[in-house]
Amino acid sequence: MFDLATAKARLGITGTTQDTLVQTAITTTLEIAERYCDRKFTYAAETVKFYHFLGETLFLPRYPVQDVISHTGLPDQMKVHHRLGVVELHYNQFIEEAEIIYTGGYSVLPADLELALWGIFNGLWPSINGGSSVAAGAIDSISIPDVGTIRFSNSGGSASSSAGTGNANVLGPYYSILDTYRRVTC
Repeated sequence: MFDLATAKARLGITGTTQDTLVQTAITTTLEIAERYCDRKFTYAAETVKFYHFLGETLFLPRYPVQDVISHTGLPDQMKVHHRLGVVELHYNQFIEEAEIIYTGGYSVLPADLELALWGIFNGLWPSINGGSSVAAGAIDSISIPDVGTIRFSNSGGSASSSAGTGNANVLGPYYSILDTYRRVTC
């Protein structure tokens, strides 16, 4: 699970004094990954509005889509591709204004996506926590057979890696995992 309780356990935090900082790191991690992938991951209800649209494909930001609750301004012949978060209108058309209310996202994150989020969290936590290192449960190294090993240094009171700590670099080795979840539109 990618939540406050799990993060505190991974960091070895038992009290509540750092809950705000830990939740900030969780929220920021999720926002970084979602911005990179151009989609939302967690399960929730979503309302999306489209204005002055010309085309045959609408993209929903939160998917996989679980259920379309209602829609206005769209033809009844539309097809929803739930796994992809795509609404197909079957032919090119102009839509002045439309709204789709739906539920979507992952109620349980896929294991590889969760791994990537924790990796980003580990790289982000020191900058949010004022330079303190990631404690128990942190990834010290990642080894890929026939490729090599990436090591993260936790000595001297701060965590570091060749990936750096800036938002652009905090994705580090997790780009390849996130790329499988990234929305690519043509």
